[in-house]
Amino acid sequence: MKVGIKTGQGGYTYEELSRVWQKADELGFDSAWLYDHFIALGNPDSACLEAYTTLAALSRDTHRLRLGVVVTCAGYRSPGLLAKTGATLDVISGGCFLLGLGAGWYEAEYRSYGYSYLNNPERIEQLRETVEIVRQMWSRDQATYAGKHYTVEQAVSLPKPVQKYPPIWVGISRGTKVMPRLAVLQADGFNTTSDLEISRQIIAAAETEREKVGRERSTVTYSQQSFVLTGSESQIAEIARQAAQQTGVSPQEYVDALKKRGWLVGSPAECTEKLNAYLQAGIDYLVLGIAGDRLGWPLEVVRNELVPLLPGVGE
Repeated sequence: MKVGIKTGQGGYTYEELSRVWQKADELGFDSAWLYDHFIALGNPDSACLEAYTTLAALSRDTHRLRLGVVVTCAGYRSPGLLAKTGATLDVISGGCFLLGLGAGWYEAEYRSYGYSYLNNPERIEQLRETVEIVRQMWSRDQATYAGKHYTVEQAVSLPKPVQKYPPIWVGISRGTKVMPRLAVLQADGFNTTSDLEISRQIIAAAETEREKVGRERSTVTYSQQSFVLTGSESQIAEIARQAAQQTGVSPQEYVDALKKRGWLVGSPAECTEKLNAYLQAGIDYLVLGIAGDRLGWPLEVVRNELVPLLPGVGE
């Protein structure tokens, strides 16, 4: 079981992101992740760096940290471009790239930036075609593919990734039929932000599909993205106080807003108890958003006090 961090990039300066990611690298987290949005989530008036150009720079600021975007919107880049970008990042980072890939959901962002927002089945078709083309371009001398949405013809992608097959994780929010099948048949697992009950359903569906085709469980990753505000009472109060100064709300309003959004709030032991329910359901990788990460020490609290309480870390 491994643990990574999720920052996103909305509202961060590049210097802040770099410090947080370098801290995560030093502390021994397995990975760090951005999100694929052009508009900062929750605050559209805030600055938001583009994910992949930022990821390339961060790959040179860190040393052993695996890195990616959860999840890349399949509709924002052609599969050929995404394959080239991913391979380049894997080379630059020395084989540390992970591809999180999803069907997209933010209709206003699509339309704002001139993308056509297709219906759900069509966006899932785009996702499936993207996975197939990226796989071909990473593994073959030339890739040729003609789909409903995307086409490549004798496409050459050199250099190849350092990893033979950089892992592809599919983002799943609630679907328990098509998406779990795609995650274990064509990709290498999934990442979900769903609540416990929906996560259980997704895992069960993925396991059914995996067993049908006889794929080894060790070759797929079931990843859960959760968000934590954790520490001692005084540490939580300090994180809330600092955040309140930036957002203009009271510390209690800040904490209440996080709880309303489903964040885990409490001591490391209390948060671990809730996270363990996901692990018992079959999750084997945690991606944690950490409140107060810019301060640095909240990452230490998670890595040194919360993570050791999780079963099987590092195995």
